[in-house]
Amino acid sequence: RFGRYKEISSKIRAIFYEYTDLVEPLSLDEAYLDVTKNKKGNPSASLIAQEIRQRIWDELTLRASAGISINKFIAKIASDINKPNGQKTINPEEVVSFLEELPINKFFGIGKVTAAKMHNYGIFKGADLKKWTKEELEATFGKSGAQYYHIVRGIHNSQVKPNRVRKSIAAERTFTENISSEIYMIERLDKIAVELEKRMVASNTKGKTITLKIKYSDFTQQTR
Repeated sequence: RFGRYKEISSKIRAIFYEYTDLVEPLSLDEAYLDVTKNKKGNPSASLIAQEIRQRIWDELTLRASAGISINKFIAKIASDINKPNGQKTINPEEVVSFLEELPINKFFGIGKVTAAKMHNYGIFKGADLKKWTKEELEATFGKSGAQYYHIVRGIHNSQVKPNRVRKSIAAERTFTENISSEIYMIERLDKIAVELEKRMVASNTKGKTITLKIKYSDFTQQTR
C-alpha cells in the first residue's frame, strides 16, 4: 500500500515540476511551490493552482486543495480552508485583516495545548495576539513567543527551498488529554513513527540518531 502511495506522490510531483522547479516537498502528498516565475508564463498563481488541481483530478482521480498567498506560512493556512477539494487565495491587501480575524487555533504552528493556554490569557484570534509585545510573548511562551509575534503580522521570510539539506525530520502530536497509560502511549508512538518514516522516504533521508521529546501539560519538556 505504501509503495502505491509513493508512486502516486511521484506522479503528483511530476505535475508540479511542469510548472516550476521551485518545489519544496513537505511530505508525500504536500509541497510548497514558488510560481512567481513559472514555466507556463502564467502571471496568476491562483489560476496555476486551479490548473494543477484539475490535472491531478483528470490524471489521477484525486482531489487536491491549495492555498495561495504572499509567503509559505499564510499559504499553508489558506490551504486548509477549502479542503478537500478547493483553494483559497489571500491577496497582499487582505493579509492583515485575515490574520487578525483568524481563530488562534488555525494558525500554523500553534497546537491545541498552546491554543488552550492562549485562551486562558484572553487570546482567541489574531487581533488579540497582536496586542502583545514581543517581550511579553517570549516571557509567557518562551522562545516560540518571537515566532508568534512575527506570524500574526504576516512576517515569514523563509523562501521555497527545493534543494534544502535537512538536518532533521520530525513528527509530533499534541493530545487534548494527558496520557498516563503506557500501552496507549506506545500505540500513539507507533503511529508517529509511521508518519516519520513516510517523511523520511519522501525526502530520501536516512538517520543516525533518534530523539524522543515529551512535552508535559505545564509546558516543561523532556528529551531522550
